[in-house]
Amino acid sequence: LSPHVMAAAVILTAGAALALSPKAEAILGNLTYAEKVSLLHGTGRTVPYVGNTAAIPRVGLPALTLNDGPQGFRADAYPGTSTQWPAALAAAATWNPEAVRKWASEMGQEFKEKGANVFLGPGVNVARVPVNGRNFEYLSGEDPYLGAALVKPFVEGMQAQGVVVCVKHYALNNQETNRQTVSAEVSNATFREVYLPPFEAAVAAGVGSVMCSYNKIRGRWACENPAFLGLLKRELGFRGFVVSDWGATHSPSIAKGLDQEMPAARYMNAAKLRGVGAALVNRSARAIVGALDA
Repeated sequence: LSPHVMAAAVILTAGAALALSPKAEAILGNLTYAEKVSLLHGTGRTVPYVGNTAAIPRVGLPALTLNDGPQGFRADAYPGTSTQWPAALAAAATWNPEAVRKWASEMGQEFKEKGANVFLGPGVNVARVPVNGRNFEYLSGEDPYLGAALVKPFVEGMQAQGVVVCVKHYALNNQETNRQTVSAEVSNATFREVYLPPFEAAVAAGVGSVMCSYNKIRGRWACENPAFLGLLKRELGFRGFVVSDWGATHSPSIAKGLDQEMPAARYMNAAKLRGVGAALVNRSARAIVGALDA
């Protein structure tokens, strides 16, 4: 990884601020510090959606309602009420970008009708471990080129329905065994050539959110890894928000590239963010408001 993404302070203090529409800019400008912090974590509720933030009706900002994905609307409390869409691996096997666009668009419409505004998917991790229990969820199959080619129509088709796409799991979440403790060790060249391309293509397509993963990368948690989150935000130019996988936050790591903790506020709360500076809180809040406004 290039040296300029290695320092945590560089990630969130350098670079141009995300441009917002006049309406979104007015909303952000009218938020109090406490209201901005409320956007940086979930409420702790996991129903009716698996992730929720508090709405701020005073300024007309709706709650974020995040739901699984990645192959249809998860409704554990209401079995039999969701369309059974094809798995992502089956969609990938079509090698058909327009079919993937249609699939994403139709799922997005169902999410919108059910009140979810963030789709937790698609998963684009490259299948490198044959016994990985979630290979069926991943749009890349074994081929980073395929994943990069298909994630663009997916993002465009879904977000055209007014639903934010949250591509996952960044990065190197290629096995489920010991996923919350394993450290992925990878060379720079291998990461860039095999594992990064689908995420890079998602960013280029304008994806609104990226989910960081449970695992460590080179000994540091993915959700507080300034090198890899720095590459995402500084080098690739990602202007959306980074949300943790559920329970994957280990510190108030806003200065290391995390924007939002899910599903609750164990670390990204006002007390633990005290001292990080209002500029970082404002930058993360801007990314979240911007994603909703896109």
